[in-house]
Amino acid sequence: MTTAQSSEVYGRVAGEACADCPGVSYYPGVTNPLVTGTTKTAINNYNCVSTGLKMCICTDEEKCYSADDDNMVITLYPYCGTPTTCVVYGLLNGDAENSAFVDGQNTKVYSANDGIDENFDFRPVTSGAFPKVKSVSCGVCPPVSECLADATNP
Repeated sequence: MTTAQSSEVYGRVAGEACADCPGVSYYPGVTNPLVTGTTKTAINNYNCVSTGLKMCICTDEEKCYSADDDNMVITLYPYCGTPTTCVVYGLLNGDAENSAFVDGQNTKVYSANDGIDENFDFRPVTSGAFPKVKSVSCGVCPPVSECLADATNP
């Protein structure tokens, strides 16, 4: 898996080591569900371009989806609706106009275009347009874990 250290739009924050999940980091959650060009709080960016494999994500509903675009990029964005309720959302970006993550029947479930409104502004991460990500991999969909892999040691 290839990681980008930072994004011009999303930035990147450093994580803190998690005592309960070795090799995993904790990332501070953002309390504003609106992503803007000044929001520099992403966990990391991921793509599978260099592997030649399709990206796969698994959600908090224990369902996994594959990218239909070999150049799909997902940015992990930590959001906390309350001080004790945090979720990692996936912000999607692909080369094709309708790049998406699809289910086993090739039905689009999460489209990169769905995250942007008619004015080309991001929808709130809580809008339902963004997946709640528990795991990311290239090729085979990983088992869903309570711990996301440390983005500094992919």
